[in-house]
Amino acid sequence: NKTEKDVVLITAEYPELRIAPGCGYSIDFATAVIVNKFLYHLPYERQAREVASLGLRNMSTQVLYNVARLTDLHFESIIEEIENEILSRSLVHADETTWPINNKKDSDGYMWIISNQLGSYYRFEPIRSGRVIKETLANYEGWLMMDGYSGYRQLKEKKDKEVLFLKIKLAHCHAHARRYFKDVEEVNPEIKEYLEFYKELSLYEKQAKDFEDLKIIRQTKSKPLIEKMHTGLLDQLPKSRAELGFRKAIEYSLNQWPQIIKFLDDPVIPLTNNEAGRSIRQVVMGRKNFYGSRSIDGADLAAMIYTIIESCKKFEIDPRNYILETLKASAAKQKTLTPYKFALKLRSQRPA
Repeated sequence: NKTEKDVVLITAEYPELRIAPGCGYSIDFATAVIVNKFLYHLPYERQAREVASLGLRNMSTQVLYNVARLTDLHFESIIEEIENEILSRSLVHADETTWPINNKKDSDGYMWIISNQLGSYYRFEPIRSGRVIKETLANYEGWLMMDGYSGYRQLKEKKDKEVLFLKIKLAHCHAHARRYFKDVEEVNPEIKEYLEFYKELSLYEKQAKDFEDLKIIRQTKSKPLIEKMHTGLLDQLPKSRAELGFRKAIEYSLNQWPQIIKFLDDPVIPLTNNEAGRSIRQVVMGRKNFYGSRSIDGADLAAMIYTIIESCKKFEIDPRNYILETLKASAAKQKTLTPYKFALKLRSQRPA
């Protein structure tokens, strides 16, 4: 991981390409600002001190934010294309986490995410509501891997006797269900049996060589195990003690059961929503280091840059290099590429 001492802000007195017409700051400088903030979690305050140490003592945090904000002119169409690429696949993962807004006018909100192998798309909203996921997945067809948040279930609610979003199918994360058992394991010895079930399921998954193999393993090994687990949960429910948390763990799994067993229907469905969990980590790290954003516009900027950075990571692309090259191409009115297409281009240029 990069430390503050490793971070160098690049400036140019007479840059060839500026971040915007009439702006005195170079694309190199803008790239450094957003990479330091959103990849290395370096707050604008610390960046301003670093710039001051280089002799630019009039640099304020507001100027740094303004420079970062100018990048949305170049990334706006790319963000939309990343979202479309993600939604073109037959499965997406979804999650959300809190994102503070540090002013007296606006309330805190949530950073929402959809993610799969083609990228990670972030969206800030002031609310935690099923409306957000409905808007995001309005035209989606495929599987949605989720946790137990009730907002996701609104996708399958009936309105005027008609189920909306018929083309979306819900699957539930086994890791979330397992966590309820793990959290109360010490005071409920009988829980060990259910944790062993999850361990066996994971071992079965690792045995598969491909999707066809996985499909067979799930039907011959995982399905009988899941059925045994379901029978055990139903048997334990009336015996469990609510005060020890066992009943809550059982009820959580049983309430989600139709979605928990969906992985048996299609080998493309993973056991867990860990894909979304990994994408949330960058947001959590940023929240810990600079406590969210000062405004909703700032939160929208964070969502945009996180989308770029995390999508680059999917293809092992250096985010700084991608951002720099993309900003330069956009400023020169040249074609810009999503991280996915950028990676394809790089691979095509490698010698055979």
